Amino acid sequence: KPQSPACVHQFKQMQVTTLVCVSGTTFVTDTVNLAAGLVFGGTVWVMPDATATYPITGSLTVWGGSVRLARDLPDLTVNGGSVEINDTAVSPSGIVAINGGTLRLSACGNIGTLNGNAGTLDLTGLSRAITIATANWRPGLTLLKSRQSVEPTITTENAPYGRPRVVYVD
Repeated sequence: KPQSPACVHQFKQMQVTTLVCVSGTTFVTDTVNLAAGLVFGGTVWVMPDATATYPITGSLTVWGGSVRLARDLPDLTVNGGSVEINDTAVSPSGIVAINGGTLRLSACGNIGTLNGNAGTLDLTGLSRAITIATANWRPGLTLLKSRQSVEPTITTENAPYGRPRVVYVD
């Protein structure tokens, strides 16, 4: 844990069981085998894995701060803060849950299950078609869209309590 918000950590060639970030800036390079992550504050950059040998093997949960994610993982939970997925290699096969905060999809692979409960799903930067196998919507979610961005294909859509609010930001 950094002692100063100006502190910068860079991890290389190591096995990390659980990364916990509270403040400062953390870079997870392409040679780090990361099992799980908890982000409460600060900034975390998860760099792409050029050899596809080091995906995140567990879940990443974000409570605050910001994460720039460029590596595949099974499960992602956004409870607060902001997460930007900016690599097509990120194709969560499990559950992506948005319970608060913002999830921005700039470049992304396909998503298994998306639970949009609250917060914001920003699709304005999506530049290629993706498929979301199952989308479970709640009215507490806001979808940000652009008429220039690509719409995801949703195979199964559920909205038992109401649909999210859609805002176009052109």
